Amino acid sequence: MKTDVVIAGQGLAGSLLAWELLRYGIEFRVFDPGDGRSASKAAGGLYYPLAARKLKEVELSAQQLPLMYNTFREIEKIIGKQFLFERPSLKLIRDDELEKWAKAQQNDLAHLISDIIPGIQLKGVVPGYHGVVISASGFVDVPGFISATRDWLVHHGLLVSEKVSGDNIQDSGKHLIINGSHQAGKLVFCEGPAAAVNPLLASGTIRMNKGELIEIEAPGLQEDYILRKEIFVLPTGNCRFRAGATYSHEFHDYEPTEAGLRELTSKLDQIIDTPYKITGHWAGLRPTTRNRLPVYGPLPGNSRVFLLNGLGSRGVIQGPWYANKMVKYLTNIPE
Repeated sequence: MKTDVVIAGQGLAGSLLAWELLRYGIEFRVFDPGDGRSASKAAGGLYYPLAARKLKEVELSAQQLPLMYNTFREIEKIIGKQFLFERPSLKLIRDDELEKWAKAQQNDLAHLISDIIPGIQLKGVVPGYHGVVISASGFVDVPGFISATRDWLVHHGLLVSEKVSGDNIQDSGKHLIINGSHQAGKLVFCEGPAAAVNPLLASGTIRMNKGELIEIEAPGLQEDYILRKEIFVLPTGNCRFRAGATYSHEFHDYEPTEAGLRELTSKLDQIIDTPYKITGHWAGLRPTTRNRLPVYGPLPGNSRVFLLNGLGSRGVIQGPWYANKMVKYLTNIPE
């Protein structure tokens, strides 16, 4: 098999890069064994233009949001399924925060804060909060997107069910030989957290960050907003919600924990005051970097092997942007 570009890994980054290469007419194959272990398959998939704990707009979100919308809408047309769902977020704040949010609405964040509702009363929500409505938010069904993309790639003969190992790549001088039998002009590692142990990458390039989420059934809870305080509560329909997430650099496995469950339910109980039933609990590993910015481009001293990784918890909004930049790197298309 010969191709221009091989993508190693079909998580969120690898899937988005595949669609970008297709859009530019570049021949490619995606290598992924489909073993079910992926950061993206356990992702909440939220997009939100504000920094989690800071009263400021996320850097580049004004440019990244339009590209994100366009990218997923185009893919939805090709596949025939919806993945991106727009849903306003409601930031729950207390009395001592109201003044600074009101000032932000009048100044730097006027284009993002659509309303501030003092003493908001919502079905199933603990009373006593004020609500800040952020309209430019929503979520992507990341597991559904990855699964549908995999089916599309398989149908079109673009997916190879193999793992690319960093120590099983040879450079012939004209092309790369991958896994002993495949030729490629260039290789892009989109391995997610597995990149932390890739022998071709410098130690510490990618770090693992474990996150846990739960799914609940709560017929008495509002479904108009994504609730945000210390955690998010995301309505997914039919009285079901996802709540998360935890963050830990100490554990590098995919197993949900009792400690994670206690943390999530404790924070959830500060937001909602209606009975709920836990219907799911899962964990994933996020690929992150020390400065929380994705890494992309060629490996040092290597013009054929590239990296696109570290999308982290903002992968939905950042992914299309960096996939587009990666294609321009691969093809020398001017920015």
